Amino acid sequence: MENKNLIPALVICREHNVEINFVKLLHENELLVLVKENEEYFLEEEQLPHFEHLIRLHVELEVNVPGIEVIENLLEQHELDHARIVALKNRLSFFENED
Repeated sequence: MENKNLIPALVICREHNVEINFVKLLHENELLVLVKENEEYFLEEEQLPHFEHLIRLHVELEVNVPGIEVIENLLEQHELDHARIVALKNRLSFFENED
């Protein structure tokens, strides 16, 4: 197995007190990328903050996986809209300051 700082999913589940089926469901719904090697699942270390965010939505706010999917889509759309607004503000500023 190529080691890209992979963390066994079972270890993460145990540390965060969540079921492995929840993690697999996140993966099936393309909310989380897992690496499967020899029938064992792993999470890349750089995905850990995102995974913990998903767990907080599920555990602390009691949001189910379809709800998490909606929230993630809305957050992604918000980020895209924000980037568009910044770009438009920059263009407007350029034209306002043009002599």
